[in-house]
Order: sequence, then structure tokens, then C-alpha cells
Amino acid sequence: MEEKIKKILDQIPVRTDTLITGFQLLLCIIVLFFAAKQQIASDAKLAKRQQQYTNKLEKKLMKQRYLLEKQNYKIKITDAKARLHMIEQKQKARKYT
Repeated sequence: MEEKIKKILDQIPVRTDTLITGFQLLLCIIVLFFAAKQQIASDAKLAKRQQQYTNKLEKKLMKQRYLLEKQNYKIKITDAKARLHMIEQKQKARKYT
């Protein structure tokens, strides 16, 4: 029985180096698949971190813009008060003359 199996296996035209090369190719494909999967996950994490940083910078910019507008309004109010005071002084001066 063993001799029959051995004869049948000897008749199969498969070389062992071809089997090894096929196995190595399969392993290489599997490794490349997992490496690509890891790279995609890494890129997604990096994109998420970049988006978070961008959002943080946008918040800072909005806050600075708000503070600048607030300061401009304060300056306008101060200028308006100064003008009003000058007008009142002129009216008082005219009243006494």
C-alpha cells in the first residue's frame, strides 16, 4: 500500500521549490495585507489628530477675534464718550458766554 502511494506521489509533477515559493508568496501577501491595514489605521489616527489640532487652532482664532472685536467696541465707546463730553463742554461754554 505504501509503495502504491509513493508511486502516485512520485508521478505528480509538483516540485518542492515551487511549493515553497507559492507558500512564501502567500505569506508575503498576508504580511503586506496586514501592513497595509496597519498603515491605514495609522493614517486615520494621524488625520484625526490633525483635525483635532486644527479645531483647537480655530477655537483660539475665534477667541482672539472675539477679544479683538470686544476691544474695538470698547475703544469706540470710549471715543463716543469723549466726543459727548467735548460736546457737553462746548455747550456749557456757550451757555456761560
